[in-house]
Amino acid sequence: MTGIVKAALYITLGLGILFLIATLTTPLAFPQALVYLFAAFGIYRRNAWSAYGLALLTVATAVMGCLAVIDRITPYLFAGVTVNFAVAVLLFLCGRSLEQQFGRRGIAWPWLCATVAVVAFFALFRLYQAPTGSMENTILVGDRIAAARMPNRAPFRGEVVIHRYPVNRKDTFIKRVVGLPGDGAVDMLEHHVTNGEIVVPPGEYFVLGDNRDSSLDSRYWGFIKQSDLLGVPCFVYYSEQPVIEALEGPHVLKLDRVRWSRLFHRL
Repeated sequence: MTGIVKAALYITLGLGILFLIATLTTPLAFPQALVYLFAAFGIYRRNAWSAYGLALLTVATAVMGCLAVIDRITPYLFAGVTVNFAVAVLLFLCGRSLEQQFGRRGIAWPWLCATVAVVAFFALFRLYQAPTGSMENTILVGDRIAAARMPNRAPFRGEVVIHRYPVNRKDTFIKRVVGLPGDGAVDMLEHHVTNGEIVVPPGEYFVLGDNRDSSLDSRYWGFIKQSDLLGVPCFVYYSEQPVIEALEGPHVLKLDRVRWSRLFHRL
């Protein structure tokens, strides 16, 4: 094996082992561990597509992941994407070296199918996490949610939506639509309005949290514009019970805190 192939093999195997160890604290790392270990085995067997395929999947995941959080990119995320691209380049060079040396391309279709699945998933969904209990018991603290991008239609009454927070547009909230354009909002605002009737303006919506006693919503900052609606929650892809710092110490994910019954729970 050339130096490039050895480097790619060791890095891929090392990442697979690290993700496998991380599975002890978060089950979300397990699929990544399988992918890297599968690729490492293929590279060891001198199959070029094990390197090509992982390179393609790495680039697709990085690009689509960035597009999904384009308004929330941080320096740490940028650094992670840079590392992913560097690894992808090394894997591509590894695949080319294997092909030139041994002429064994291996099987391409599993990698192509996985890449198409990743691109399709991120094209259809965006990922969010519920940090507060404002939507309990519909959405719990610690739920991680896959939300479909906002369809080309107005939301209906009672629909749960994800929207930009009007006060700080970098933040996103999850609320339920209770007031449509033209609705009188007397009943909804009976504790906050003392004079006259409020009517929801055209193209705007009145939203509330399901947990009214612990929800920052339209009662405090007004209506939501149609253009600020980002998506519709579809299902919970992962959920864990929150850590109580005072009782459990620093934040460490434990398998016994995973809400297994919430996995793939439809919203």
